[in-house]
Amino acid sequence: MLRAAQGADAYVTSGGLVTGSSTKEVDSVSYARNNLAVQMQDFTRNCPNTEMVLFGFSQGAQAAGDVCAAVGRSELPGVSANKIRSCELIGDPRRGAGDKLMGGIAPGGGVLGAGRNFGQLGNRVYSACATADPICANK
Repeated sequence: MLRAAQGADAYVTSGGLVTGSSTKEVDSVSYARNNLAVQMQDFTRNCPNTEMVLFGFSQGAQAAGDVCAAVGRSELPGVSANKIRSCELIGDPRRGAGDKLMGGIAPGGGVLGAGRNFGQLGNRVYSACATADPICANK
């Protein structure tokens, strides 16, 4: 979901597919990642003075986190890190064991890897993960 940080619902979108779809996880995340990137570029072009907050849950956190990492490493043309107020990732399957957590410590990292390099956004990415969550707290 993409939302204008300085106002209520000035621009809201979603990047992924509906639960229960027959689309493979890897295709769904790729679709969400690409869709979110295009919509962020469009938003930045149309609202150049507004910051964004990105939020994702589970598979959506995977896609949002990947896009946040791309922006933080200056790999998303047209969207600079100073346009992102924060990235909030809940139940991220790509959570790194050292990622900054909101509300406590969850063991290990996500089931899909050892986290990401968030570049310039490293201090603005927050993760939440329940300690018993097998997706984001895989030991």
